[in-house]
Amino acid sequence: MKNYVQEGKTVTVTAPAAVASGQLVVVGSIVGVAVFDAALGADVEVVTQGVFELPKISTDVIAQGDKLYW
Repeated sequence: MKNYVQEGKTVTVTAPAAVASGQLVVVGSIVGVAVFDAALGADVEVVTQGVFELPKISTDVIAQGDKLYW
């Protein structure tokens, strides 16, 4: 297919702030986990599919299998 670009599990976005590897990154409707550190405005690859362990607010109650929204 001539118009196929990539699988989409990892996409390159412009960092909306300084980000660290493993940090959640939200750019418009794209939500992913940073593959590497990046400065504000730099290109950063984010993984958009998979299972990740991320920090949460201590008052949040999240059960296994719950859907999470950003």
